[in-house]
Amino acid sequence: MDKYENKVGVALISTVMIYWGVTTVLMKHALAYMSSTTYIMLRFTSAAVLVLLIFGRKLYQQKSKILLLHGLILGLLQIIPMECTTFAMYFTSASNSVFIGQLSFIIVPLMECIMKKNLPERRLIRTGILLLFGLFVFSNVLNTGLNKGDMISVMSAIFNAWSILALKRFTKEDDSTLLGVLQITFASIISIMVWGLNPGTVKWCAGSINILFFTGIIGTAVAFVVLAIGQSKTTSVNAAFLNLIQPVCAMLGAYFIADEFGNIEQITFYKIVGAFIIIGSLVMYLKESNPMVYRKRAKRKRRV
Repeated sequence: MDKYENKVGVALISTVMIYWGVTTVLMKHALAYMSSTTYIMLRFTSAAVLVLLIFGRKLYQQKSKILLLHGLILGLLQIIPMECTTFAMYFTSASNSVFIGQLSFIIVPLMECIMKKNLPERRLIRTGILLLFGLFVFSNVLNTGLNKGDMISVMSAIFNAWSILALKRFTKEDDSTLLGVLQITFASIISIMVWGLNPGTVKWCAGSINILFFTGIIGTAVAFVVLAIGQSKTTSVNAAFLNLIQPVCAMLGAYFIADEFGNIEQITFYKIVGAFIIIGSLVMYLKESNPMVYRKRAKRKRRV
């Protein structure tokens, strides 16, 4: 993998994660205007309409059944963790929900080690341990414990890991932009089906419309296409590690963006320390950036 291409991929993913992180709290604010299933349905449907208007003709010209199948799989792997994350916010904080949902940074390297039958490099192990410690401090598990929302977020992490690995695999065969378009489109169709089982109403006002614009049009239509392109240019492990930018920014977004009643989430000492450990670990890891994060098993030769 080209080093310049790798840097472009890292930059694109980082941009999306920063935006998603800052606007994560809007997902929790949306629950004041509509149910979680209604919010997700409107978010993906508005995004799907936009991307199909822009890329519909190019998508039609492809006429690839494999591309459609890959898009369906990615749509499923996106909507399930999204439903889990949004539902978890009924029971836990926005920053905690997103943070625990990013445990994929540990799951992805482990799954790749198993699939490739390779050993991870020392720097990968070191960074993983530091990030896990940062997560532990950030969540303050010793004092707060784990609640129902946190456990639901763990399920989100597992599906996030599968989504990262699947997208990286599919971009080797398919156009990354069209994969992003199909991921949004199928996620929209699935979300409509889920919403149909328990349809809910929406309190339409400036607040709800702004939330759908910032998380639907920009945070989904634009962000998912950019993310698909970014992940096609870097490694799955880099993509998983960079996901941890999101909860750090979610902490800031939850502090600066108040809900309709003026409520915000306070930044605790543990979150500050955990955030510094995570960002420091990521910077250190990316400074030594090398697309090759695994080393092949080698038999040791005895000296004669």
